[in-house]
Amino acid sequence: MIGLTLSLNYLESDRVYHKHLQRLAYSQIKVELGVGIEKLLFPSPLNLLIIYIVNTV
Repeated sequence: MIGLTLSLNYLESDRVYHKHLQRLAYSQIKVELGVGIEKLLFPSPLNLLIIYIVNTV
């Protein structure tokens, strides 16, 4: 009985941990998307120069 309870507790904590990891992954994706959108909306002069060179060659 004790073994069963322990394994159930372990499964529960494992599930919570996975949810936490998932949330971390989602927030990381959001940050990267935000940075990408920011670069599209407010490109740095260097990025503009690279885009210009690539388009003219």
